[in-house]
Amino acid sequence: MLHSEDIKIWCQYVHKPYPYWTRGRVALLGDAAHPMLPDQQQGHSQGIEDAAALGLVFSEPYFHVSGNGTVEEAITTALKRYEEVRMQRASTIQDASAKARNDPRERIGWAAEGVKPGKLTIEDLCGYDMEAHLSDIVALESEFT
Repeated sequence: MLHSEDIKIWCQYVHKPYPYWTRGRVALLGDAAHPMLPDQQQGHSQGIEDAAALGLVFSEPYFHVSGNGTVEEAITTALKRYEEVRMQRASTIQDASAKARNDPRERIGWAAEGVKPGKLTIEDLCGYDMEAHLSDIVALESEFT
């Protein structure tokens, strides 16, 4: 600090989850979709999960142009699936990061047993199966079409 010309305060803000991440053929990911405080150290991990989800929704068997559909419609469908598979999970982790800012007891727990309801555990983070989640979403879509 002796050699600094100017020192500024770096403000960190709690952002509420956004109501949507996609519009047509445009999608947000990483900090643009779910800005979070660094207290759970999950911002980078969630950005990587976003990229993995995009890779999945644009891969076989999930991405295809149906009968009379267009490529643009297929892209919009894929991005909606991305939003559905990622938004709730990332928003939950974003909220956990905000809670941990004010209360260190809100940090992600190491074991699921005896953890208070709603508190994230290491199993919640590391045991997540994104492809199974996406398959469930696609199966539900099939039921309603």
